[in-house]
Amino acid sequence: MRIALAKLLLARPNLLLLDEPTNHLDLETRNWLENYLRSYPFGYILISHDRYFLDVTVERTVEIWNKRLQIYAGNYTKYLKQKEDRKAQLIAAYKNQREQIEHLEVFITRFRAQATKAKQVQSRIKELEKIERIEIPEEEPVIHFSFPQPPPSARRWWRRRIWPRAMAKSGCWKVSTSLLTAVTVWRWWGIMGGQVDADSIADGGGGADFGIGAAGA
Repeated sequence: MRIALAKLLLARPNLLLLDEPTNHLDLETRNWLENYLRSYPFGYILISHDRYFLDVTVERTVEIWNKRLQIYAGNYTKYLKQKEDRKAQLIAAYKNQREQIEHLEVFITRFRAQATKAKQVQSRIKELEKIERIEIPEEEPVIHFSFPQPPPSARRWWRRRIWPRAMAKSGCWKVSTSLLTAVTVWRWWGIMGGQVDADSIADGGGGADFGIGAAGA
């Protein structure tokens, strides 16, 4: 990918066609490409999903939307703002056109059978036929998804379930709550050089009480 991109840039064509040029580039090479394109003396057409890269390298944004090709001045961020403004204008124009069409249709329906209004009715019909209907495109689909909580790893499961039971059976101490309590007791026992009084660990639901005795006590 890098070799192909380098060969293309060294050729310095009048028009560069770049499709996802940042793929497989490290950060340093990507930054270099940004600076190179900003100072490129000729034109280039760039396709990319990297919004920041588009913001710093393009001056025109082309969009195919609503069966038409639209050209926006500015980078990708400015394009998004202009697109929202244009969409709002389109919706407002659509509503105004619908009111005009309904007004003409009401007039035609009301006076179609009257001979004295025949000329006006025909005029309204022709006006209605000449109207270029504004279409509101469907909303762009948005995908919503969430990642479920992964199951605990085998190592974590072993520490929570198997290891406390094994320690309890060995007579070292009675485990009353969670692995955190057991690890805390073990650390204190190791640091102070004492011994854990197994009978002092209460097997209650609310918590664990334990005692630490000094060596030789």
